[in-house]
Amino acid sequence: MMITIKSAQRLPRGLNVEWTDGMRAKFSNVWLRDNSLHMRPALIHLDLNPCPQKVALSSNCVSLEWPPFLRADFPSEFLRSHSHVQPATNLCKNPNKQILTKPWRIQKRPCSVDQRHIGAMIWKEPLVINGTVWPHLEKLPSVVTVETRFDAARVSLVDSVAALKRLHDEHPVYFRFMMENPIEYEHAFFKASHHLANVDKNEIVSTVFNNDFRSSQMTTDNLIFSIAV
Repeated sequence: MMITIKSAQRLPRGLNVEWTDGMRAKFSNVWLRDNSLHMRPALIHLDLNPCPQKVALSSNCVSLEWPPFLRADFPSEFLRSHSHVQPATNLCKNPNKQILTKPWRIQKRPCSVDQRHIGAMIWKEPLVINGTVWPHLEKLPSVVTVETRFDAARVSLVDSVAALKRLHDEHPVYFRFMMENPIEYEHAFFKASHHLANVDKNEIVSTVFNNDFRSSQMTTDNLIFSIAV
């Protein structure tokens, strides 16, 4: 038994077809274009956003007119056989037969780490000569702040190796503490912990400093480092 098409309405990227028995189905323009008998796909005619110029309903079939003036007919039986109907989902199929015996409450997860905010550290060279950006014109500073001319942005270039070498020479106790204890970086849902530098045969191979993209805060549970700063 063939069921009559009730209506065919355009969608932004497809076609909505409704039958007299209440069934509805949506067909994309790409699928309708590819199933038109006169359309022969070729790379020179590739179009990922086709749109029919006219949509008409006649003799229980949907007629589409593709540019330039190419007509394609889709009978009701063809469209109905290629429509997918999802079965209804019964949300009350397995109802909950139990209720909470205790009041609902949110328990905090216990935390064994006592985090204390220390602050932000910056290392820079003193005695900048007027009209220049390099101190003493002999060596690059440990931190160079670059401000853009148009946007409100600031970039810091850090010579971490030079800063750690100076810390090793002037404050060996604090340097040893920083090498032995990993530093935590936390911002929103991001959290990481790693050592400040990699040392091989008393030589600093690489360093990892904190930055604004990860976090502007540094936390630790050791009071010695807080007193040292």
